[in-house]
Amino acid sequence: MSKVNQFVCYNGRFVHRDKLVIPWNNRGFKYADGFFETMHYAFGGIQLYDYHVERWQNAMQFLKLENELLSHPTLLLKDIAHLVNANHHFKGSRIRMSIFREGEGFYTPSSQKASFIIESSVLESDSYPLNKQGLSIEVFDEHCKNEQNPNFYKSLHATTSILAGIQKQEWGVDDCMLQNSKNQIIESISSNIFFIQGQNIITPHQHSGCLQGVFRRKVIDFLPQLGYKVEQNQAVKVVDLPHFDEIFLTNAIQGIQWVGAFRDKRYDNKQTKLIQQALVTDIIQSTQ
Repeated sequence: MSKVNQFVCYNGRFVHRDKLVIPWNNRGFKYADGFFETMHYAFGGIQLYDYHVERWQNAMQFLKLENELLSHPTLLLKDIAHLVNANHHFKGSRIRMSIFREGEGFYTPSSQKASFIIESSVLESDSYPLNKQGLSIEVFDEHCKNEQNPNFYKSLHATTSILAGIQKQEWGVDDCMLQNSKNQIIESISSNIFFIQGQNIITPHQHSGCLQGVFRRKVIDFLPQLGYKVEQNQAVKVVDLPHFDEIFLTNAIQGIQWVGAFRDKRYDNKQTKLIQQALVTDIIQSTQ
């Protein structure tokens, strides 16, 4: 039996994944009462860890969840390193931390105490390699995301992305762009989105309904150093897509991925490639 991915961390205890028992009345299962955080582990640490910590602590405060260990990120990072080593992940690892409320009750919970499970899975690289072939992308318009819902954390409720993922497979494309109730493009299934037009880069505003992604935040902070102006107040709709020079997606696991095609429109990746190289160098240097 392979020793890879055998263990998970459950509330600070290391458990064989096949022996982990989650109660039938788990509130994450019954009410999606919780959230998750996805992180990239490499070079002995989590990339952009401070951003991740800030996001999950804000989510816990908003959802009125309490957990002593989650309030000590340095100790938690040691548990993550232990888990990665126990699972023999010697390159990059995808870390998923799921946080959910304990206790019973119906919509009104009986407790504010939270539990968490940390999983690790191996990545092909410990860095963020740029995709060699551009992604093909479509617009998912059967359901939209409500821009009024909290979007600063990853909710366990992800129906729109799930349905878009099913549609993506049926269409035979690599990803789908999601829209809000105003028909504005706000993100893709699991990534934030950036549109390049000359030296201007447009990305949906945080109040548009897009997830406030950790890598998105890093890119927005970093782009002015390369001479780009970042515009967050310009709405992008389907009719605008053929007019952009380049489009790229970002998330904490893959970094930057460039889009090669939307229907009959083809996109270049010259600027995206330069941005990706400079950004990855900066992230790796700050981790080592």
